[in-house]
Amino acid sequence: MCSEVCEKLSIGDLEQLLVLNCAPVFAGIKISNLIVTNFEGYRKICNLLKGTLFELYVLSRNRGKVSILVFERSGLQAYLNKAPNAKFLKQMGYCSNELDKVLLELAMRYKMYLSAEACFPHELGIVLGYPIEDVYGFICNKGENYICSGYWKVYSQAEQTMELFKFYDDVTENMMIRLLETRNLREMLAKRQSIS
Repeated sequence: MCSEVCEKLSIGDLEQLLVLNCAPVFAGIKISNLIVTNFEGYRKICNLLKGTLFELYVLSRNRGKVSILVFERSGLQAYLNKAPNAKFLKQMGYCSNELDKVLLELAMRYKMYLSAEACFPHELGIVLGYPIEDVYGFICNKGENYICSGYWKVYSQAEQTMELFKFYDDVTENMMIRLLETRNLREMLAKRQSIS
């Protein structure tokens, strides 16, 4: 992000935090993102996204922190329905690739991981829209030996993925500039909704 934009950012501004973390989701080019905040932040995010295309799902409440998945339902469900992703979920023990059932099971597994009762639920990568090849690569390599990294660790198609990361960065910067001009994330998201 350019230094001019960075100079205008306010530490603790929830709308700016949401854009920094979720701009590609809000732009419709990524299916979901995970945000960790406190309970007050969670309540404010709920109010900000109320009446928009975007939903929240709480994966856990742990030690004063809330882990929230931000997504657009139809996009995430379509991604879970893709044959390789549905097959992966089945291999990981999921009985269905129906979004609500996947999120319920994932939340249970994520909570168990946070309480050190289970291993990390790698299927979170699929829910976050990471390419199946990179999810498998991460599992097989135990998070090591990746080609490059950015929004996730990349194990295949590095050049193409780095272009995608650059696109995500550009979208985030452009959305942040618009937010700094308008100071109204709800209005920006409502405009996107009317375009969709």
